[in-house]
Amino acid sequence: MALSLAAMSTFNPPRAASFLGYAGLVPAAVLSLFVSAGPVDWQSAALHAHAVYAAVILSFIGGAWWGLAASKAAPDRLAALLAASVLPSLAGWALAVVGGGVAMIGIGLLFAAMLPVDIRLAHAGVAPSWWTRLRSPLSVGMALLAVTSGAMALAVPIN
Repeated sequence: MALSLAAMSTFNPPRAASFLGYAGLVPAAVLSLFVSAGPVDWQSAALHAHAVYAAVILSFIGGAWWGLAASKAAPDRLAALLAASVLPSLAGWALAVVGGGVAMIGIGLLFAAMLPVDIRLAHAGVAPSWWTRLRSPLSVGMALLAVTSGAMALAVPIN
C-alpha cells in the first residue's frame, strides 16, 4: 500500500507549484472580469493588460519548456524542442501587439494548443510526472479567460 501511495504522489504537483500556478490565474481572471463587466473607461486598458499578461505567461511556459529540454531532452530532439520553446513567446508577443478581441481569442487558442506539447513532454520523460496534472487546468483556465475577454471585446466594442 505504501508503495502505491508513493507512486501516486509522483503524479501530484508539489504544493508550491500548484499554489503559484493557480495564483497566476488570478490576474487573468480579474482582467477578464474588468473587460467583461468593469467600468467602461477601464475596459480598453484591461483588455490590453490582459493581452500583455497572457503574453508574459506564454513566455514563461516557453522558458519552462526550454529548461526542461535543455536538461532532459535526447540529443536528437533537443534542437526541435528548443525551437518549439520560443514559439509561445513570439506568438504571444505578436498577438499582444495586435491587440483587440480577435488577438485575445488567438491567445486563448495558443494556450489550448500548448496542452498537447505539455502532454508530449511528460510522456517523453522530459517533464516531471506531475507536469500534465498541473499544466492542464492552468492552460484551460488561461485559454477560457482569454477567449472570454476576446469574445466580450468583440461583442461590445471597446475603445
